[in-house]
Amino acid sequence: MMARSSLIHLVWLVQDDHRKLVFAFVELFPEGYPYQSGHPFIARKLPDLPNTSLFIARFPMTNAEAEAWYVEAAKGNIRLPKHPDKSSKGDLETIDAGALLPEPPDGSECLAIELPFVAALLAGAMICGLFGLPDVSLRNLILESETTKWLEENLHFSFKSYPEYLGAIFRVRYNEIVRLVDRKLSPRADGGDDELIRISTWPGASLAGCEVWVMEQRPFGLAPVYKEAVTSSVMTIHWPRRIEHTGMVIFHETSGVCWFSAPLPYMRAVKMHMGTVTLTKTIEVWDGDKLKDKYEVHETDQTLSSRMVVGEPGDKRSIASRFYTARHEREQQKIRDALGVRWFDDPTTAAREIRSIISRGRDYVWIVDPYFAGSDLFRFAVAAQGSVPVDVLTSAMALEREAKFKWYLSNILPSYGNLLCEVNCLNVPQIRHRKCTE
Repeated sequence: MMARSSLIHLVWLVQDDHRKLVFAFVELFPEGYPYQSGHPFIARKLPDLPNTSLFIARFPMTNAEAEAWYVEAAKGNIRLPKHPDKSSKGDLETIDAGALLPEPPDGSECLAIELPFVAALLAGAMICGLFGLPDVSLRNLILESETTKWLEENLHFSFKSYPEYLGAIFRVRYNEIVRLVDRKLSPRADGGDDELIRISTWPGASLAGCEVWVMEQRPFGLAPVYKEAVTSSVMTIHWPRRIEHTGMVIFHETSGVCWFSAPLPYMRAVKMHMGTVTLTKTIEVWDGDKLKDKYEVHETDQTLSSRMVVGEPGDKRSIASRFYTARHEREQQKIRDALGVRWFDDPTTAAREIRSIISRGRDYVWIVDPYFAGSDLFRFAVAAQGSVPVDVLTSAMALEREAKFKWYLSNILPSYGNLLCEVNCLNVPQIRHRKCTE
């Protein structure tokens, strides 16, 4: 009996006995990989749609059988495989996928990088795919929130995040030589570093014909690549300096890439902050005579807290430290810029900038501010274009502080044309939802 060391992962929709492809990928494992049992069908009936269900199954088979299924799929002949542990009335029935385009177009393979359905522990996976274009009705069914959530629980990725995978079939081929690579750092007394590498192979595989390329990423670019033929499963790279980020690639003369690791740093130190809890407060939130919420706050004695560093102490004067600190600040600044977070020392300048932002709104404007009250409608909200609705989310406390707010709603706002002010007031049932418009 041939080893069932490959899997076909398949997701399909059945609607009135018509089968449509949702997603599939074929995993071709090396010889010596554990026996694959797969699992029978998992089904979900789609709500409000009679005779419509989604199915997920993983079909174990030999490498040759799995490869043959993918080759037929590339020809447009996609059939439901026979599961060795459970028969189905749909066995060998056609699955509709429409026209499929290969990627790469010439049918070659690429090194898989950061694909959510490829095991991260099996680096060096080669991948190619067939991409279809699912019809709008199928796309809408799959992207319905509950259906997407169910698929994510079973596939471990979301089609909302990866919509391009809908209607696609991938073939993933793991290398047959390298099973695992362990790397350790060994600092030397002269200030340089040694990198210890141990390569584990699959049963029966040999490292003959392999070459390792080790690269280092310095703060301002990549250093020259170090190459060495693999003559032993245990190697030592003698770096002439302290290394920053290192990565490696293992090539085989006929199999191609067997292992890939992007440049990453070694952990040289861990910072810890320890404190002593001296008081625990219980906070209760009441609404009249009804307890709405309850939580605890732990206070620490700052005089007893301490910080320590386990490992190498940091050197703020080093070029690497200065570079990575500055890079981190740039990344944080990009996030602040994307979110529109800005600080102002002058209130007048701040108000002018806010009105400028609001005036650029074309579809709608949302103002979320727990301190936003009646007079702010004139300071900011009316800066919006006349046809653009404005939604305001504020707090009851802010409104209670300005008694004139109701008068604004009833007397002033109607004079501003199509301006829509929708106010959600927290914990004030009688004015929880007020809307005024002309």
